[in-house]
Amino acid sequence: MATVKVPEQASFGFDSPTADIDFVPELNHFNFRELERGDRLGRVRQGCSARLLALDENGGDIGARLFDYRQGEITLRQPLMPAMLTRDERVIRQDGLCYLMERISTP
Repeated sequence: MATVKVPEQASFGFDSPTADIDFVPELNHFNFRELERGDRLGRVRQGCSARLLALDENGGDIGARLFDYRQGEITLRQPLMPAMLTRDERVIRQDGLCYLMERISTP
């Protein structure tokens, strides 16, 4: 449903308190696992307005629909499954952090 990207101007890290976006160190363990609403992906540095981009198939940003940033914590607004999650900074900058999939109901 979406490709997750870190904004070019934002710094990021894994268990890196000085980064604009600080992902939980175990983020790569979420790969191909269905996560629940409210699951924590990381945090945004206090005073920083950086937000993850979630680009749909048309290139529109649906991040506000998928991520919540209350109290600086990045959490999911709905159950989702990340795929192709990486901690490789070069890959994140070139291609993205991951893809997000959602469960499709069958009739």
